Amino acid sequence: MRGVYQSSKARQRIAKKVSKTPTPADKYPLVFLKWLDAESKPQWESKDETDRWSNEIFTVTDVGWIIDENKTYVTICSQLSSDGDFGSKTKIPKSWVLKRTRIKCQK
Repeated sequence: MRGVYQSSKARQRIAKKVSKTPTPADKYPLVFLKWLDAESKPQWESKDETDRWSNEIFTVTDVGWIIDENKTYVTICSQLSSDGDFGSKTKIPKSWVLKRTRIKCQK
């Protein structure tokens, strides 16, 4: 099983090397976002049921790296690969964002 499980010293050497290597995450700000979301309901309902549902507020909480931003949208991703690819992307209309907090990471 040699090679599958590395020794503690080998893992420490690799971790030390990786920690010194710049990553894509160093290029993008990490943020906490709380935002309003759109909803739809396909079923038929009475006016009272619809009014109740229409007055509910549905929010989403997300944490991710801002990979793009313009006047209309902020795009975040929750996964960054070492080769610079993005995973689990979300494009959010800026007018829907209720709270935005920058997260500072320690190296």
